Amino acid sequence: MVAIKEFISNVEGEFEDMEPGNLSPESVLIDHFTWDSINALIFIAHVNVEYDVVINADDL
Repeated sequence: MVAIKEFISNVEGEFEDMEPGNLSPESVLIDHFTWDSINALIFIAHVNVEYDVVINADDL
């Protein structure tokens, strides 16, 4: 199981418009960067590839 801090760091690294250190376990992800269809796909793919968890747009 991945520690939450590692997950947050990995997510922050996926998005150019997200500054490292801005997210916390209590953060609402969409409040911290431009949330559009491309970023949604990047996030969905990242979670699937890195953590073998399948999510869809309804989960976001």
